[in-house]
Amino acid sequence: MIPARRLQPRRPARAGLVTIFALLAVLAAGGCTHNRSMGTVLDDHTIEVRVIDAIYAAPEIGQESHIKVEAHERMVLLMGETDTEAKRQLAERLAGSVSNVERVVNEIVVAERADIGTRANNSWLTAKVTTTLLTDNTLPGFDPDRVKVVTSAGTVYLMGTISRDEATAVTEVVRNIGGVDKVVTVFNYTD
Repeated sequence: MIPARRLQPRRPARAGLVTIFALLAVLAAGGCTHNRSMGTVLDDHTIEVRVIDAIYAAPEIGQESHIKVEAHERMVLLMGETDTEAKRQLAERLAGSVSNVERVVNEIVVAERADIGTRANNSWLTAKVTTTLLTDNTLPGFDPDRVKVVTSAGTVYLMGTISRDEATAVTEVVRNIGGVDKVVTVFNYTD
């Protein structure tokens, strides 16, 4: 009798996995992809990964820092907390040194690292703002999918490429949502 042979599942090549992961991450990120090519979205994702790598590879930054990175059309937004002004400035310099980064907006605060409750509240507030923009859209012809919403410590950051009138209207809607302490706009304007 011939012994049964177990077939081992084939493992895809590492490069294939990286590509699949990158595409899934971009698709899962959702929001703010309207009117942007897949290449631009992938470029922004690559910038985010490279900035995060650069910041957390620096031994001076340390684990006590909590720095979030978002990119939109080669503009990088830094948010979160670190324990010294020197680390805040270093994070900005490191972000600016990454290839293809054209502008860095540094909103990192010198403060204790946010606890898990604060971070959960940030996620909840981001979802609340995004939902409000989708359901309470009063601006004719405006597509709220063009605005990326990110929250850190009650501050809502709005990114995207929209007109100045759209930016004013969106900012006013977000400013009046319960739980929003502050609104920071980081837009590229079409006009």
